[in-house]
Parts: sequence; structure tokens; C-alpha cells
Amino acid sequence: MPFGKVLLMLRKRAGLTQNALASVLGVSESRIGMYERGKREPDFEMLEAIADYFNVDMDFLTGRSSIERQYSFDPVDGEWILTYNEQQLIRNYRDLNQEGKEKLLDYSEDLVSGGRYKKSGSIATNG
Repeated sequence: MPFGKVLLMLRKRAGLTQNALASVLGVSESRIGMYERGKREPDFEMLEAIADYFNVDMDFLTGRSSIERQYSFDPVDGEWILTYNEQQLIRNYRDLNQEGKEKLLDYSEDLVSGGRYKKSGSIATNG
């Protein structure tokens, strides 16, 4: 997918207007529009800023990979860096009542233990 389409998807998924994203990145709204329409390409520093803001890999942002972010571990903080979708799952979980949380956990365990949806080489967790 071309950079402009990836940027548009990330911006809309985050619920941002072009103006809001432009403000965060310190550029004009028209520049964001030109990026999204493929009329202008960002320089390397801007690509880095966009990738950092949306917490995605540069290869995903530039369309070279379909993987948003490889699992990454921050050795300084000792914490996993989560993708946008992982963060959204956590936000959804936190919005559930206790019964909903239990159902979600049961459902996720069923998906993984059934094998059909489990990816090969997945990272083991300690519950």
C-alpha cells in the first residue's frame, strides 16, 4: 500500500482530522492532504515523526511491509511496546464489566488453544 493510503488509514483510525495531525507534526494541513493524495513525499525526519506518533514500523508506513510493528521490547523500561491494535484491545477490555472481561478472556483462550487462529512462533505469556 502506498505511503499516502497508509497515512490516511492511520489518521482515520486514530480519529484525527488532517488539521489535528498537522498540528501534532508541526506542518500545514495542506501538506498532510498532499501526503495522503500522493502529491508530496515526506523527508526521512518526517517519516520518523509519523512512524513514532502512530507507533508503527517505517517499513509499514512506507508500504514495504504489512506488519505494523514487530513485537518489540524496550530494555530501558523493561516493557513491551504495543501496537495500536493491541492498545485498542486493552482499552476495550478496560471498558468491560467483570462478566465481559471473563468472556473476553475465555474467548481469546479458545481462539489460541483451538490452533486455527494461532500464529506460528507466537510469544509465550504467563497469563
